[in-house]
Amino acid sequence: MIAPLKDILGLVDLNLATTKITDAGLANLKGLTNLQRLHLELTGVTDAGLAQIKTLPNLTYLNLYGTKVTDSGLENLKGMKHLGNLYVWQSKVTEEGVKKLKTSLTNLDVSTGWDLTAFAKKEEKAEEKKEKSDNAADAKVEKKEAKAEKKEEKKAEEKKADDKKADDKKADDKKADDKKADDKKAEKQEEKK
Repeated sequence: MIAPLKDILGLVDLNLATTKITDAGLANLKGLTNLQRLHLELTGVTDAGLAQIKTLPNLTYLNLYGTKVTDSGLENLKGMKHLGNLYVWQSKVTEEGVKKLKTSLTNLDVSTGWDLTAFAKKEEKAEEKKEKSDNAADAKVEKKEAKAEKKEEKKAEEKKADDKKADDKKADDKKADDKKADDKKAEKQEEKK
């Protein structure tokens, strides 16, 4: 199936995803030293196929999603110093196998699929952000309510002061009226004498 590809030495990107490629068929890739990207997702490739791939020195991207590759197969990739991206989700590769490979290829980014801890952390951060936002909104509402309460208290104090002034004026007016009445009364009594 891919035997004719072995003569295309300048090939850089090869997508064999969802094809019927076999481990034996991958032997036809040996001479493709310029190949940088290889898609093998959802194929029947196993650990034996990875032994064929290790002869591709410039490979930077390898997608093994949905294959039967295991930790043992990853051993074949240890010498691939240019490999930067490896996709192994829904394969037989374990976290331990990935850790072991990354000791040889320290710049390798391995995608193992959904990282639920990262998802949980993201959700937690979103919840914290929402809570802070809610707290800030609550604080703003409380501040507004406190301001309104102070304004009401000030109005009440002003009304109380105005009422006191009015009462004091009434009392002063009454005293003045009483004094006038007393003075008139005293005048009348003086006149009678």
